[in-house]
Amino acid sequence: MAVMIEHLTKRFGSFTALDDVSLTMENGIFGLLGKNGAGKTTLMRILTTLLEPTDGTVTIDGIPADMQHAREIKGKIGYLPQETGFYPDMTVQEFLEYMALLQEIPTRTAKERIGELLEQVHLTEQRRKKTKHLSGGMRRRLGLAQAMLNHPAVLIVDEPTAGLDPEERVRLRNMLGQFSRNRVTILSTHIVEDAAASANRLAILDRGKVRYQGDVESLLVPLEGKIFTSVLPDENSLSLLGDVMPLSEKYALQKYVVRYYAHTRPAFACTEETATLEDAFLYLTHAKEV
Repeated sequence: MAVMIEHLTKRFGSFTALDDVSLTMENGIFGLLGKNGAGKTTLMRILTTLLEPTDGTVTIDGIPADMQHAREIKGKIGYLPQETGFYPDMTVQEFLEYMALLQEIPTRTAKERIGELLEQVHLTEQRRKKTKHLSGGMRRRLGLAQAMLNHPAVLIVDEPTAGLDPEERVRLRNMLGQFSRNRVTILSTHIVEDAAASANRLAILDRGKVRYQGDVESLLVPLEGKIFTSVLPDENSLSLLGDVMPLSEKYALQKYVVRYYAHTRPAFACTEETATLEDAFLYLTHAKEV
C-alpha cells in the first residue's frame, strides 16, 4: 500500500500553493510538517479529490486520485479535517450512524463498527451525549472515529491536536499510532512535537516546496556540532555573535538566551547543544528567508 505524489503543482491564479511536490508514503505514520500556509491543507484536499491539481499526479494503491476515480478513492480514505462539522443536536451515536449511512455502510456492520470505535476512542460513556456538549478533545476523538468508519487504507488527519491541552494531545497521538497499523496515516501538522513523537518518516513543506523528505535521524545529521546557545545582555547584542542564524530566543534570569545555527563554532562564549527536530525545521524554513 502506497501513496505516490509526483511533480504535483497547484496554482490559484498567480499564487502557487504547491510547487513540483513529489512524495512517497507507505504504511505507518508519515508526518507532513509545515507552517500555516505552507500548502499542507491544499495537498490534503487534492489527496481526497476535493481539489484538482494544476499539474502532476497522485495515485493511492495504484488508483489515480482524480475526479474520474473519486468514488473509488473516497472508499479507501478516511479524512479528519482541521475543522470537523457536527450536527449539534445529534448524539455521538446518532452522528456516527448518520455518517455510516452516508458512506453506505450496512446497518448491522455499522452498529458493530461504531461500538468498536467508541471503545477505541474512549467515548463509549458519551455515546448518548449531544455533540454540542462535548469538549474539544472529545470532538477530535469523535472526528477520528468517523474517519475510521470505513476501515480506510489511508487515514488523513489535518492538524489533529491543534487547540488541545497536553493530555489530550498525547491521547490522540497514541490513538493515531494504534490506527496506523497496516495502513498509511498522513499526519499534517505545524506542531513539531507531534511529528517528532508520531511519525516514522516525514516531509517538511515550506511555501509549497518540499525542503526535506526522510527519517528524523537523517534530518538531524547535517546539524550535528552546529547548534549553540549563548547568553547575551539583550537583543541588541545579537550582532556580537557574527554570522549565525538565530533559531529561537527567550529571556531567562533577566538575560537574553539565543539558540542558533553556526557553520563553525563562534568565538563568542557559547554552549554546543544537541540538535532537535525543531532546530532542523526552523533551519530549513528560515534558511530560505535569509
